[in-house]
Amino acid sequence: MVQQQLLDLRQAIDHLDDQLLQIFSQRAQLVQMVAQWKQKNNYPFYDPNRENQIVDRILKNNEGPLNQETLAPLFKSVIHYFREWEKKSSLRKERKKFKLSKQRVGIIGLGLLGASTALCLKDILPEISISGFDPIQPSHPELQSIVTLHHQIDSLFDCDVIILACPPLEIEKILRTHASRFAGKLVIDYASTKKNIFEALQSADKNFYFVGGHPIAGKSVHGNLAAEKGLFIQRPFVLCFDHLPQDQWPELPKILLEEFIQTLGSVPTQMSAEQHDQVFAYTSHLPQFLSTTLTLLIQQELTEKKQPLVFGPALQDLTRLATSDSKMWKDVVNVNQQNILIAMDAMMKKLEQMRESVLKNDFSKEFALAKNFKENDLNTNKEQK
Repeated sequence: MVQQQLLDLRQAIDHLDDQLLQIFSQRAQLVQMVAQWKQKNNYPFYDPNRENQIVDRILKNNEGPLNQETLAPLFKSVIHYFREWEKKSSLRKERKKFKLSKQRVGIIGLGLLGASTALCLKDILPEISISGFDPIQPSHPELQSIVTLHHQIDSLFDCDVIILACPPLEIEKILRTHASRFAGKLVIDYASTKKNIFEALQSADKNFYFVGGHPIAGKSVHGNLAAEKGLFIQRPFVLCFDHLPQDQWPELPKILLEEFIQTLGSVPTQMSAEQHDQVFAYTSHLPQFLSTTLTLLIQQELTEKKQPLVFGPALQDLTRLATSDSKMWKDVVNVNQQNILIAMDAMMKKLEQMRESVLKNDFSKEFALAKNFKENDLNTNKEQK
């Protein structure tokens, strides 16, 4: 009897799952209709305000037993996966028109970003030809079946589109040594600093189409095993054209670049190399050193003083970057040290101001300003980070 009760309950759950499947199918059809309307009316594909409205409405109508902390991420995940599905679905419909699908793409560096690029391109454009080089044999099982691996970097210079996804110093070396072999090609680099990249191109001819690119799609884990097809979806992709302005390009490389960004699902953002390094000193490089410093402070003031180490998600979020590779960051500092130091000085000044506010127990203004900026600016880019 007890076992039959369990079977009956499971059958009831199965029945609800069947209903969910039908509901998801109906939702998918509506999502497609919305996407078609947006495309026809030139409306932005991603509307963060709409997502917030959906979640707020669900939470307002919730009568339990699931609490708000459970429902909010659940529905955000549903929205996210439907959006990713629709993006890929739309791209697949258009792929036969893409000139990029007929090009030979070479990816130098098959770590997280390079491998994710290969997986995404092959997923959306299955007929595309991809060659790859990395001094370390990739261990991602799917990668080995979709990329023709080469043992010499020179083998990739015959490709039509070349992606430089290796470490920044290696990119510099390639540009200084091999730029003469890039004539007529579209070349995109993935380095997280740009001043050094364009300095390496100062003596190069302007007979190829170089993009100082920076996909903002990092993860707390690195390497090709962490690669994923959807890594770049709705993430910013910075484009710098300091070598040869894009308005001086012929039509084909312009089209190939546009199709490349569309295939990744990224959001292009254009800026100069100088502006790039200044901005990312605050939005990427400073957070890394703050995370590392906070981790060391906790170790010094709690662990070394035999205090109990009790913490929650807030500390885990703030110290996530503390596991980063120092070798990679030495390369970043070598190039962008001045901008990073300026950002650090500004941060210390801000901390001193906050200390004074804490001393007076009067920091409501700072909290209100931060809350407003977070909700209205940083949250707008939440899906892009």
